[in-house]
Amino acid sequence: MVNRITMESATEEVELRMTAMIDVTFLLLIFFLCSIKFKLLDGKLCTYLPKDRGVNACSMDERLIERMEIRLQRAENAPDGFLIRLNEKTLSGIGELCCKIKSLTAQDPTLKAVCYPGIGIQHVHVVKTLNECLKAGLGSISFGSAAMDE
Repeated sequence: MVNRITMESATEEVELRMTAMIDVTFLLLIFFLCSIKFKLLDGKLCTYLPKDRGVNACSMDERLIERMEIRLQRAENAPDGFLIRLNEKTLSGIGELCCKIKSLTAQDPTLKAVCYPGIGIQHVHVVKTLNECLKAGLGSISFGSAAMDE
């Protein structure tokens, strides 16, 4: 008799109820889609790529416009931890940079600047310098590599 019960139970088909599993899957999917939070930009830096270099170089004669060179160098003994050189003249701090740029842009509003951050310069120092240049009214700032120039 025992053999007969096991043989009957072995021949019966097992029915899987998939409807409930599909419902739960879709509910979980909807829950995670509604609860997801997309990461926002931490900071936005509006920049324009140079048009006188690269693959799509324009034929404009922008090279004739005088450029200002801002070089950032790491210095342990400086008050901010870095030195600022504007056209080969060492400045006392970031406040003096703003004053010099204001006086230069008052003479020539189309003046352009190239910023060369040196090796070991932190990102925060570059951003502070960029903010001071924008505050002083400098409209065009591009970046170069000090390591390539040295």
